[in-house]
Amino acid sequence: MGWLWSTSPSEPTTEEKEKRTPAPPTEQSSAPNEPVDPEIQKFFDLFKAEPEQKTPSKQQPGPSSSENESSSSSITSWLALKASAKSTDKEVPDAPIGDALSESLLPTDMSCRQAFDLAWSCNGLGGQFNSVYRYGNMRSCSEHWDDFWFCMRTKSYTGELKANMVRTHYRNKAHRKYGDGKPSSEDVWDSRAEKMPPGSAFNLPVDAPSVGDEEWRRMEQERRNGVRKDMGYE
Repeated sequence: MGWLWSTSPSEPTTEEKEKRTPAPPTEQSSAPNEPVDPEIQKFFDLFKAEPEQKTPSKQQPGPSSSENESSSSSITSWLALKASAKSTDKEVPDAPIGDALSESLLPTDMSCRQAFDLAWSCNGLGGQFNSVYRYGNMRSCSEHWDDFWFCMRTKSYTGELKANMVRTHYRNKAHRKYGDGKPSSEDVWDSRAEKMPPGSAFNLPVDAPSVGDEEWRRMEQERRNGVRKDMGYE
């Protein structure tokens, strides 16, 4: 006869409330073992809450406005740091000046739009797919972002000052890539120190062909098949 009266349910205890309260989900910024570009990771870290920052109580008014102000100030400081001169714990000296021919080939101007497009496409799916296809792994795009921020820092300069800064930038890039005994095209080719006079290059006589095109293709195919057989492919 329970429908004739009703009983008020008892209040749950503190232990029962703690059991019913679901655990807060753990924050995961990226999938495990997923490579992230250092420049983009620094930008993502600005949106993460600091461990020392306490959760505002209910009595404090306007929690969203304070969070927006702190986030905007962090982004502004990061942009100001990237737009200003690069601060490093150990300054790397500039690369030595090369010969006259190498110096004449260094650019003296750069496009910030092109630098941004290269950095953006490097982080895209197509750029990383090409890197995996060519080199077997994903590439870091920090060098492209460094070019973009360098271009933004020197955008207000003009004349010989800007030309020297851009020339030094590209000279340092070439030195990091090919200097100090790193492999380069000069391991195969010898660079010329002076201009060749007209008629002194590519002046060896070429004999007239003794066979036709079809015969030459057949002989070339037989030669290639012989090379593949010697290497064990066939």
